[in-house]
Amino acid sequence: MASPLSDLLPYVLQHVPSCTDTQAETAILETVIDFYQRAALYSVDLDPIDVVADQAEYDLTNPDGFQIQHVRSGLISTYELLATSEEQLDLNWKDLNCGFTWRYDYDGVFDGPMPPDSWRHAVSPIPGLVYTPTPNVARLVGIPTEDIDAALILKVVCYPTQAIEEIDDWIYNRYWQVLRDGAVGKLKSMTNKPYTDLRTATDYSDKYEDGVIIAHGAALRSYQRNDRPHLRTRSFR
Repeated sequence: MASPLSDLLPYVLQHVPSCTDTQAETAILETVIDFYQRAALYSVDLDPIDVVADQAEYDLTNPDGFQIQHVRSGLISTYELLATSEEQLDLNWKDLNCGFTWRYDYDGVFDGPMPPDSWRHAVSPIPGLVYTPTPNVARLVGIPTEDIDAALILKVVCYPTQAIEEIDDWIYNRYWQVLRDGAVGKLKSMTNKPYTDLRTATDYSDKYEDGVIIAHGAALRSYQRNDRPHLRTRSFR
């Protein structure tokens, strides 16, 4: 179930009565998109992807009406993929590769002595890690050595595009006041408007920032998975 963004309009206009509907609607839209991006609380399960031998990177298609931010978690067959980042891989490879059995394929890459083991050249029948070099690309670590049909299942964090007209009820019902405060703070901080009020704008903006922090913390603790609790799994190789 979803709630229209227009449901927020009267709550915003109550605090900026001299504002036009169009200006308030724009502020609401901008606030909703910013909230989704920074709270990172909305995740979507993508359709299964075929794993291809010797292919490390996979293009990701945005869900309708949303832009992917990054991969949150994943599975290959029944094995859990741990989400990471390129920075963490470079800094902590020795720790991240614990518990996995990798092979390193430097064939044709170097002449002479081999360099220290690198995640960039790790290969495995079942990859163990995933990161997002760009929002619409998932990079597997180690590089798969086998074809596995419809095996890669990814959960991605998303934010809505400018075309959004409604949001999920569970987000609206829990965070509508946060979204209202963000929109009101944005409007009151505008210059040379009948409703400009920098003092109260700061109050509303501060409450919005607090709400973003709370929502982001809840997402990190996996208290939400769209409209149902997260199911956390652990797989061993």
